[in-house]
Formats: sequence, C-alpha cells, structure tokens
Amino acid sequence: MDILDLALQKEGGVSKLADALGCRQNVISNWRSRRLPKPWRMVLEMKYGPNEANPSAARSSAATESVANPAA
Repeated sequence: MDILDLALQKEGGVSKLADALGCRQNVISNWRSRRLPKPWRMVLEMKYGPNEANPSAARSSAATESVANPAA
C-alpha cells in the first residue's frame, strides 16, 4: 500500500486528509492522478508512518536504531 493510500484510509477520504494537511481537496486529487511530490511524501511518512506503507523503511529505521543504541 502506498503512503498516500494509507493516509487516505486513516483519515477517511480526500477531504479529511486535505483538512488534516491544511491543503485543498484538488491538491490531494492531483497527487492521486499524477504523483505525490517528494516533500509531501516525507510529510505523510512522518505523520502516518513509513513502517506500514514501506516495510523496507521500517527495517532500515530499526537497523539505525540498534546501531545508535546498542544496549537496546
């Protein structure tokens, strides 16, 4: 599942996601028909979690965490 689809599902639709992000509905619709700009992808991943949408990001995040905190 793409991060945009995940965000749409968590918020409950285009209008609710637009409200949550402080943008207009047509912006979200454009992302669906074209593609999600990288800066917005980063925002969605921070807000809705890359772990669920991108399992490889979860693995790299966990690896970074274990290196940063070897006692864990």
